[in-house]
Amino acid sequence: MQFTDLQDTIVALATPAGAGAIGIIRLSGQEAISIVNTFFAAKDLQKVPSHSIHLGYIRNEENQIIDQALVSVFKTPQSYTKENIIEISCHGSQYILQQLLELCCRSGARMAREGEFTMRAFLNGQMDLIAGRSSSRPHCGRIGVGTSNGLETNAGWFFGGD
Repeated sequence: MQFTDLQDTIVALATPAGAGAIGIIRLSGQEAISIVNTFFAAKDLQKVPSHSIHLGYIRNEENQIIDQALVSVFKTPQSYTKENIIEISCHGSQYILQQLLELCCRSGARMAREGEFTMRAFLNGQMDLIAGRSSSRPHCGRIGVGTSNGLETNAGWFFGGD
């Protein structure tokens, strides 16, 4: 990875791949808000407060509706990566998610590499190395096994310690 890549706005599917009722697509970077503004016309997302959610339609370049979605806005520095973050919660159809990812890329984002959101959070001082390494742990456990230690580590605990 080149250091200049850190200036790119990145996009990725934030929910597991496969059929589900809801899918979430996450963008992070300086241009995240302006990129989503190009296809989400319900509100000017530059003017809304951080940590707000907005309902509207996602439209492609031909003004055709891709889906109705909830768009969450997290403005720098009050986000996971300390960059502007947009989360688009839409229907979980693989077709819709793929159309939306492609639209984001055509609008100026690039696909994120594995672990890139967490790497940006670490590099921007949002978390230390231990929290960065443990950030995926809560997602790995089955029936609660392995989840509590990851959450405790993210909260500053060390594997069950006080």
